Amino acid sequence: MRILFITTSLSVLEGGPFTYLLNLSNYLSNSGHKVSIFTLNKNYDPAVAKLFPNIKIRTFAYMKGRIFFSPIMKRVLTSEIKNFDIVHLNNYWGYQNIIASNLANKHHIPYVITLHGTLPIMMSSRIFKTCFHLFFGRKILRNAAKVIAVSPFEVDQIKSRKVDYNNIIFIPLVVLPQKNHKDKMGIFRQRFKIDAKEKIVLFLARIHPIKGLEILLRAFAILAKENSNVRLVVAGPDEGYLDEAKKLIEDLDIYSKVIFTGYLDGEDKHQAYLESDVFVLPSKYEIFGTTVLEAWDCRIPVIITDRNGIAAIVAENEAGAVIPYDSEALSEALKNLLSDNKLRMRYIQQGSKVLQEKFSFNKVMEQYEKMYKEALS
Repeated sequence: MRILFITTSLSVLEGGPFTYLLNLSNYLSNSGHKVSIFTLNKNYDPAVAKLFPNIKIRTFAYMKGRIFFSPIMKRVLTSEIKNFDIVHLNNYWGYQNIIASNLANKHHIPYVITLHGTLPIMMSSRIFKTCFHLFFGRKILRNAAKVIAVSPFEVDQIKSRKVDYNNIIFIPLVVLPQKNHKDKMGIFRQRFKIDAKEKIVLFLARIHPIKGLEILLRAFAILAKENSNVRLVVAGPDEGYLDEAKKLIEDLDIYSKVIFTGYLDGEDKHQAYLESDVFVLPSKYEIFGTTVLEAWDCRIPVIITDRNGIAAIVAENEAGAVIPYDSEALSEALKNLLSDNKLRMRYIQQGSKVLQEKFSFNKVMEQYEKMYKEALS
């Protein structure tokens, strides 16, 4: 198959969707398919192309604004889209989806779309998103061969937009299993001057209000008053909330207990998981959260809010603590996990089991191949 992926950004700042797209493209390429990615040059790192030489990545300039208008991408798509067997759109909002879906229909090329939690009209730009959905989005969803949901939570969101249920398919995000380098244990703590006796609470996500760092800081302040032997590690790129978070830390008087590492990747990120005692993703809204899978892979117990798309899976399998979006509830969950080794081990064992049974990398990749073939037929 000749597969074309289209996305607004191929950047680490995209978090899980960025990793998913590269892992999927790499798997398909290694399986003998010809894979291309068309992306806007929004925060693009050219090093990505060197890491994945079998994938043809093309970047396009765009005009800044809510719709990411790119006349160059339109021109190239117009002349080259007929060279592909299937088109895979990513995210919902954006000019490139309007153009690609129209051209795909014109040339009778099936396309699928993965929304990555972008369907709800929330946060900023509500008027723009409402207009986009009414004038373009409904047609994009209606004409797609498949609309891919990455969590059961997202299936319900798509159904609410009156998409034919037979055209909705649930394929979860997955992560590549990592080899645990236990021989390097202690390097992360040494690098950031964390005592071996201190318990590490890890937050690894974009530093953005939607990720819930505020309630974690308030919960950690409550915990630190009762237990002086804890440290909070905040790892991730700043997306406009760092200064506010630091001010809150000063107000809560926990500055000496919080470490900002900046963005971590590769071995640095892996060691952060391995040397932490609990991973927390306290999001206000999270369609999936691949970092939960990464934590399970490193055998770290997790705490998430009930606003996470896989909260039901975590709760049903006792694979972690699922709490309401509330700092006191989070503080209580942290206290319980850090003081109860039996609870920690149960969450770790169940998390590993769920990872293997429901989020197997190869099984999910095979689902994509099967879905593409069905779309083509």
